[in-house]
Amino acid sequence: MGDERAYSCTDCGKTFKRKGTLTQHRLIHTGERPFACTLCQVRFTTNKHLKLKTHPGEKKPYHCSSDDCGMSFVTSRKRRVHQRKHTREKDNLTGEKPHVCSTCGKGFSEAGSLKRHLRTHTGEKPYVCHHCGKNYNDSGNLQRHIRTHTGEKPYHCSECGRNFREKISLVHHREVVHTEHPHPRSLQLHLQYLKRFSDTVTAEKPHVCSECGKGFSQAYSLKIHWRTHTGEKPYVCYQCGKGFTESGTLKRHIRTHTGEKPFHCPRCGKDFIESGGLKKHIKRAHPGEEVVVPQKSVHTGEKPYHFSSDDCGMSFNHPTSSSIFFKG
Repeated sequence: MGDERAYSCTDCGKTFKRKGTLTQHRLIHTGERPFACTLCQVRFTTNKHLKLKTHPGEKKPYHCSSDDCGMSFVTSRKRRVHQRKHTREKDNLTGEKPHVCSTCGKGFSEAGSLKRHLRTHTGEKPYVCHHCGKNYNDSGNLQRHIRTHTGEKPYHCSECGRNFREKISLVHHREVVHTEHPHPRSLQLHLQYLKRFSDTVTAEKPHVCSECGKGFSQAYSLKIHWRTHTGEKPYVCYQCGKGFTESGTLKRHIRTHTGEKPFHCPRCGKDFIESGGLKKHIKRAHPGEEVVVPQKSVHTGEKPYHFSSDDCGMSFNHPTSSSIFFKG
């Protein structure tokens, strides 16, 4: 009979079968990271995670045996995991899915895929982050999460030198920045990836950036944010050639060329380029007053009243539809 002793953590009460595992776990509470990278001085809680640390240009001695691949890896284990993907791809060509979930009836081509799927029903999360103690139902999700602690960005763009935490992020970056005619589905595929793998998805903010973990309530907001990572600036000023990540910022910039100041103070008649400037003016110049602010018409004709939000752009035929109150 083996030793059934349980080693218990005095901080949180969690128990372990091995004393070494408890010692490693306690680093979560102490914050200690005894293993440091000699190149960049990033510190880790375990020697295993230190060994997984890579830098751009660093040699990766374990090469994929597939002739069409060419990928290399720091450890032989990572290579084995990668090569299983090629095996799965070949198996999937047959379309056979002999491994069926008894709970929902979904079929899988591999027993391992079924095993991972079953955890979505049981709630089992056997993979634990040694940095923060968070649990995951898949080792791949854990590895992606660990990169948020280590700062590791193993996917390197050979065109511009930028590094990315996720392979799909690099693929999308190349598509939108280094391709003359990017395919419109590239971002859609990236968003599908986020929905599948993100560990920080919430009901309030289901759209999560795979690079930094920031969540958004709408897919469009994530699309705008994503450009801060890829460097994409699709909105270009025809006057000076400056690029912007979103159309609203370009519109505000163009006003610096045209001199247009569509936000009008009805108290003193002063005009402003942005609604934010008008709000600040009302607080300073008209403190304590409630000021009704319709946007000043910049074109004659229909719908001259615009809601005073830089993110909206809606127009109305009557001032009472768009007037808002600013209090100084």
